[in-house]
Amino acid sequence: MASDFDSTEFVDTDVQTASHRVPSTATEHADAGAAPSSEELDGRSSEVQSQLVSLEKKREQLERERGEVEEARRRRAELATGYEEMLHHLTRGVAILEEETVLAKREAEQMAKSLLSLKNSLEGVEKIDQEKWNEANWMTELTKALTVIENARHEWNAARLKWPRLDGVANEARPDAEGKMPAPRLAFSDQSFGQLCRLGFALTWPIAAAIMALLIVILFR
Repeated sequence: MASDFDSTEFVDTDVQTASHRVPSTATEHADAGAAPSSEELDGRSSEVQSQLVSLEKKREQLERERGEVEEARRRRAELATGYEEMLHHLTRGVAILEEETVLAKREAEQMAKSLLSLKNSLEGVEKIDQEKWNEANWMTELTKALTVIENARHEWNAARLKWPRLDGVANEARPDAEGKMPAPRLAFSDQSFGQLCRLGFALTWPIAAAIMALLIVILFR
């Protein structure tokens, strides 16, 4: 009696395996996709170009912002330097001019006194009128006139010592770099001892002459 029929006995397993592999290979080709077309490449190129343009604009914007920041830093540094510089100069300038104002007021007061003395001396010299002298009073008037002249000379020399500008010498005292006033310069500091002696004699001989004239008037009365 024949055995029961087994359907697997006549099945070629290699054929089945091959038949199963063919669809798998086709799927792999489908997943890889086709090469990009010209239109796709053009689109990608346009997209990349657009991104580059955007990045260039961003770079230019950042460059402008960096320039603005650097300019702001420079101006702030300039402000700090200018502030310190002008604070120093203005503070020093105010102190110097305040001192100069006090000195100028004091000098003006002293100059006013010298001016009054010179005016009085000038008035006394202008009153000397030799035409009014006569035989009886001329010796007395001469003594008085010499006294007036001597007093006027004393006032003039004192004014010259105090105000060198009366001799045409500039007396503009200027502060040095540290704001200190220079030491006053004596009017006769450049003259020799002999010149000073002659100057002293020139200042004192009118006094001696006036005394001699007064003695003569007293003796001959």
